[in-house]
Amino acid sequence: MMENPPNKNHPEIINVTVNIGNIRIDKFLGNYFSKKQKYISRNIIQKMIAEQKISVNGEPVKKPGTKVFENDVI
Repeated sequence: MMENPPNKNHPEIINVTVNIGNIRIDKFLGNYFSKKQKYISRNIIQKMIAEQKISVNGEPVKKPGTKVFENDVI
């Protein structure tokens, strides 16, 4: 399977508009991209988090276990 992380020149902005429960950001993003038919493994997402390429509400995510909440902007 081809893995295509979001291009840094064209970042993807995700507005969380509903209460999605107690879900980790790596799992949330894996599900999000899967539904858009863009396969990105949780391993790639975790690597992007470690490289501070993913932020929530303008702050870099430091841990893949960071929870996602309603009204967050990723």
